[in-house]
Amino acid sequence: MCGRYYNFISKDELGYLSNSELIKEYINYNIVPTTEIPIVIDNKIINAKWGFYPTWLKEMKDSKPLINARLETILEKKTFKTPFEKRRCLILMSGWYEWKQEGDSKIPYAFFNKSNKVIKVAGIYNKRSDESLEACILTKNASTQLQDIHERMPVVLNETLLSDWNNYDTDTKYLQDQLNLEINNINYHRVDIAVNNPKNNNNKLYKEYSELPF
Repeated sequence: MCGRYYNFISKDELGYLSNSELIKEYINYNIVPTTEIPIVIDNKIINAKWGFYPTWLKEMKDSKPLINARLETILEKKTFKTPFEKRRCLILMSGWYEWKQEGDSKIPYAFFNKSNKVIKVAGIYNKRSDESLEACILTKNASTQLQDIHERMPVVLNETLLSDWNNYDTDTKYLQDQLNLEINNINYHRVDIAVNNPKNNNNKLYKEYSELPF
């Protein structure tokens, strides 16, 4: 799954967007579900809340939003099928966090583009009755070099995949297959356990952890 990510993207990295200056409002080093996030629709930044609340989920006591949609089953799930077919978006991130189980501890890692470029992730969205949007991140099996840390990862879009993703004439089964291609431009390093607390939010969280010498 992808349950935490970070964003310190500058407008200079988003020259293709008509309102790239808005990205400065979304700098956040510890983004958690239900946070308001920037998504891209028709080359424009739009505000959305991270997590789907379908009708059946709202009726459940103490329910949590659906923050991820599995690529493998997206065409089989009523909640996600129509958005995948008709309401696709980009979710912009500088990187994401994941945790590796080591003994009794979970060790946090930050994942990022090897060239430190913006990561464009496949997302889907819904529009609520009040016209606000809610978004969900697509996930898939992790690439081979990342599986040592976690078995899942966001669906990262390279330039080739972006073309198909933005084209609603693309056959959805073909698109599903294409999105499952191996992505090899992601790197990772260990980060401090301070990221475990969602209340912590500073530009040290995503940086590589190093033990202090004694």
